[in-house]
Amino acid sequence: MKLSEFINKRLKELGMKRSDLINKHDLVWSTLSTIDRGGSIGNVTIEKLALALQCNRGDIQACLAEQNPLQKAVVSKKSIAKMKPVAEPAANVSDPEAEPEEEVDMMFPPEPEAEPTETLVAFKARMAYVCLRKFAEYKDNDEAKIHIAEAVLEEILK
Repeated sequence: MKLSEFINKRLKELGMKRSDLINKHDLVWSTLSTIDRGGSIGNVTIEKLALALQCNRGDIQACLAEQNPLQKAVVSKKSIAKMKPVAEPAANVSDPEAEPEEEVDMMFPPEPEAEPTETLVAFKARMAYVCLRKFAEYKDNDEAKIHIAEAVLEEILK
C-alpha cells in the first residue's frame, strides 16, 4: 500500500481530514503533496505522521518500503533486529580469566550506545557528543572536521 493510501485510510478511520494534519499536527501541505507523488520524506515527518495517525513508525516505513525497494532493505533490517534482540551473556564476577574493566575517562565518558528505537533527539545528542569529542581530540580544527564527517557518515550508513 502506498503511503498516501495508508494516510487516507487512517484519516477515514479516525474521522479526520487532511486539513487536520496541517492545522493540528504541524505538517506542511507541500509535504503531503510530496507524499502523494511518491516522494521521500524525512524522519521528523514520519514521527509527525505516526503521532497524527495514531500508528507506529513501522507502519509508515512499511508503506515507504513498498514505494522504494532501497528503503525496504533498511526497514526489514531494523524489524529483524527488533524481532531477535541480541542478549549479552552475563559476566561472571568470580571468573579469574574475565577481562578487567576498562578505565573510563571522566572528562569524556564512553559514547552512549545506539538503540534500535533511538529517537531523533537521542541521535542528535549522540552526534553532538561525537563532534565535541573529536574537537577535543584534535588540536587542528580542519583535521577534527574531517574525523567528524567520517564518524557521522559511518553512523548514517550503518
